[in-house]
Amino acid sequence: MCSEIEAKDLNFSEYQLALLNGDLEGGKELLKLILSKTRTMPVVIYGENDEKETIAEYLETGASDFMKLPLQESDFMTLRSFVKPVEPEIDPSDPVIEEAKVPEPVK
Repeated sequence: MCSEIEAKDLNFSEYQLALLNGDLEGGKELLKLILSKTRTMPVVIYGENDEKETIAEYLETGASDFMKLPLQESDFMTLRSFVKPVEPEIDPSDPVIEEAKVPEPVK
């Protein structure tokens, strides 16, 4: 699965959180690919496999958290804690921004 996805195909500009099924084959490779595109977005792994070694591998690779299925009500609060307001990145020197500036009134 991961081999079919290329980094250029991933666009995370509108997302605040990625959820990844840790039980999928190639999950760790997909996690690495996601993290190569965005280091600021949290990636939470979920799955039925709760082997400590598997969880440790995901966390060492860069996952923000690992949640065991079935999810509990408290898990949703944890997920919500990862979602932060997204501030748009505005470059004040952008020509569009320059044109939109309102001139200051003459005193």
